[in-house]
Amino acid sequence: MNVLSPTSTGISHGRLTIHSAPKALCSHIDWSISEVFGFPFRGEWKVQTLVAGSYRLDLPWQGKIGSASHLATALAGWEFLRFEITQSARMGCDGEFYRFTPNLKMHFSTINESGDIVVHENIILSTISRNQEPALLEEKLYSLLGLPWDRELEPFRVAMSEEDFHPQNKISI
Repeated sequence: MNVLSPTSTGISHGRLTIHSAPKALCSHIDWSISEVFGFPFRGEWKVQTLVAGSYRLDLPWQGKIGSASHLATALAGWEFLRFEITQSARMGCDGEFYRFTPNLKMHFSTINESGDIVVHENIILSTISRNQEPALLEEKLYSLLGLPWDRELEPFRVAMSEEDFHPQNKISI
């Protein structure tokens, strides 16, 4: 298992899961990961069975605080990816949770130490004041929580856990 861990102060950790990436992008993604963490990286890519011709990568990481946002920015430039990135909360710092799908693009959430999504009261109050119609308010609140992204990514999460339960050959690209 790869663990990304450059030495520096202000260290955090998290997880990068690329649910699907076209084969042609895998080496470019490795290069982007190398750029964010500052050392050469080559992923252990596995075949993604849900999307023909695509691969997946799942790995924990350790790096400077802000690495999750740098990874998300680097990966969001390729619209054919599906990925999730977390940066764990630390004492005094909220965590971060990024999700990306080709349909919905990027979603960002703040997470607490338990991994729960946190929506701050000013955002909730603003959403309520701008969306008086109950159905529209419900849709906006679901969007704040990232539920549309969860719906799109859940089949990939399930497939990944099933494949990890029945391991296939690892593919080096």
